[in-house]
Amino acid sequence: MGSNLKINKVCKQCGKKFIAKMTTTRYCSHPCAQKAYYERIKAERLSKQKKQDSIEEVNLKEILTVKEVARLLECSTKTIYRLIDKGTIKAVNLSNRMTRIKRDEIDEILRPKQEKELLDFNISNYYTMKELRNRFSISDKAIYEIIKREQIKKVKIGKHIYIPKQPIDNIL
Repeated sequence: MGSNLKINKVCKQCGKKFIAKMTTTRYCSHPCAQKAYYERIKAERLSKQKKQDSIEEVNLKEILTVKEVARLLECSTKTIYRLIDKGTIKAVNLSNRMTRIKRDEIDEILRPKQEKELLDFNISNYYTMKELRNRFSISDKAIYEIIKREQIKKVKIGKHIYIPKQPIDNIL
């Protein structure tokens, strides 16, 4: 069951007049449709490149607008305002539409939790597994069981495991 429609249209790619059999037809031929497709793909690539360039510019700034933070975190400005209201992001409101955020705030949010712990890490407050074995004459298995039972948070840096001295000294 075919359509008997014959619609006079102009090709969106080459500008030639043609007769279309469907109302949704935009191009006169397959080659014109392909050219239009590749032009759309190229335009998308260019817009992504512009977006990437703008993100690089934002990375250089010390004080950011809400729009720039949203672009950097790849979310909406509404989400940024919500985070500001919650207190997750600290911002300064200079006047209407002039909310500014320090770049350090964003870096702090994006920094992994383990890295934050490492900033507070002082090796003199921790035992290594070897030190625990030698000092208390106990096996690795016993150490792990104590850590698990007492829910002691250990710090792992590379292949080394550090256990805080205070809770271990209290237990042993």
